Amino acid sequence: MKRTIFILVICLIFCGGACQQQPDALVLTHVTLIDGTGSAPQSGVSVVISDGRIRAISDKGKVEVPKKARVVDASGKYIIPGLWDMHVHFYAGGEDLAPLFIAMGITSVRDMGGDFVQMEKIRSQIKDGTLIGPRIKMPGPMLESAKWIAMVETLLHKPLLPKRVGVENPEEAVDKVNAVAALGVDFLKIRTCASKETYYAILDAAKNAGLPVFGHLPMMVTLAEASDAGQRSIEHNFFTNIEKMSEVEKGYLIAKLKKNGTVFVPTLATDRSRLIPKEQTLAILDDRNGELDYRRPYLPKGLLDFWEESISLEKYMSGIDWEKLFNTGYAFLRELHKEGVKIMAGTDLGVPLVYPGFSLHDELHHLVEKIGMTPMEALASATRLPSEFMGLGDSLGTVEAGKIADLVVLDANPLENISNTLKINAVVVGGILYEQADLQNILSKAKQKASKS
Repeated sequence: MKRTIFILVICLIFCGGACQQQPDALVLTHVTLIDGTGSAPQSGVSVVISDGRIRAISDKGKVEVPKKARVVDASGKYIIPGLWDMHVHFYAGGEDLAPLFIAMGITSVRDMGGDFVQMEKIRSQIKDGTLIGPRIKMPGPMLESAKWIAMVETLLHKPLLPKRVGVENPEEAVDKVNAVAALGVDFLKIRTCASKETYYAILDAAKNAGLPVFGHLPMMVTLAEASDAGQRSIEHNFFTNIEKMSEVEKGYLIAKLKKNGTVFVPTLATDRSRLIPKEQTLAILDDRNGELDYRRPYLPKGLLDFWEESISLEKYMSGIDWEKLFNTGYAFLRELHKEGVKIMAGTDLGVPLVYPGFSLHDELHHLVEKIGMTPMEALASATRLPSEFMGLGDSLGTVEAGKIADLVVLDANPLENISNTLKINAVVVGGILYEQADLQNILSKAKQKASKS
C-alpha cells in the first residue's frame, strides 16, 4: 500500500496527467504516418495501441475501436517512431536527465559508459515507474589505458573508478573484461588503450564473453584494423589519418567498413563547444535565465558541474585545429554515407553545450546539412538503424503492428524540414501517452528544480 501511494505521488509530481489511470487502449486517428521503414508517408491513418504495443494500423479511418479506448483525433499531425540517442553519459548529470529525454521525444538511449550501480538504479526506477525516462542500454565502466586514467586522476585530484576501468597490458584484458561482463552489461565500451596488443586482447576477451565492443578508435589502431577486429561502432568525428590516404586507399577502406558492418556515430553536436571561444561557453553556463541559449535553464546542477570540470581540462588539449579536424571528418562521413556505410545519431551528452534530449535534434539537422542525408535517412539514423543495431529491431524502431508503442507525434512534417522534429505535440512511451501539457510539465519541473540548485 505504501509503495502504491509513493508511485502515485511521484507520477503526480513528474508527469502531470500521463501517469494517471491510462485507458485500456489508445487510438490515434486521421494522422500522417512516417513509419520509419523508408516507405512513403501514409495519410489518414489510425494507430491502435493496447498493452503497450501497436495492435493495428488502419488507413482511411477503417479501424475497429476497442472498448474503453481513448480516441485522439490527430488530424494534421505526423507520427514517427520514438527516437534514439546513441551516445549519452548519464553519470554527467544523473537521474535528473531522464525526464528531459522523454520531453524531447527520445524514448531509447545507449549510455556509453559510467557507474554501473548508478545506471542500474536509474534503469530500475524507469522500469518500475518511479522515474520518467527512456529505455537504456549500457556498458558499465569504460575500458581505458591504465596510464591515461592515472594521468587524469592526477589532474582532477579524484578517482575515476567506478566509471572507468584501466587495462594495463594484454595479460590483464581477460580478467578486466570478464569482471565488467559479470556485472550484466549489454556491451563493452573501449575508449583509450595501452597498446595495439592490448586492444586485440580486449576484443578477443569480449568475443569470448559474448559481448559486442563499441567506442573510440584508439590512437594506435587504424580504422581498418578496428573494423577487422570486430569493433562494431566507431564514435566521434575524429579521423586524423584520412586526409593522408589516396583515393584508392580510401576506397578500399570504405569497402572494408561496409563489408564488416562497421557503424559510425559521429556526435556532430559536440563540435559547437570546441569551435566557439571558451569565454562564450562559460557565459552560457552562467546564463541561468537562458538569454544566450533557451535550453540552459533546464539543466541539473550535476551536469553543469561536469561541464565546468571538462572545460578545466581543455588547457591540456591545446594545439588541436578543431575546425580542420572536423572538416576532414565531414568530408569522410559524406563519402561513407554515399557508399552505404551506416551512420547513427548520437550526441555525446556530457560534453559542454550538448543538452539532454534537445541536442539530438541538432544532431539530426547536422546529419542533413553536413553529411548530406535526406530527412528520411536522418530519421532512420535515430530510429530503425539503432534499434536493429542493438538487436531490438523486432520490437522497436518502426511503427508497425506488434511492436512496442514508442511514438512521437509532430505538428509539422519532418520530411519537409528535419527541424520539424522539434515541433512535438505528444510522445507515447510503451503505450503511455504524454500530451503537450504533460511534456510541458516535465520541462517546468526540470526548470524549477534547476533554479533551486
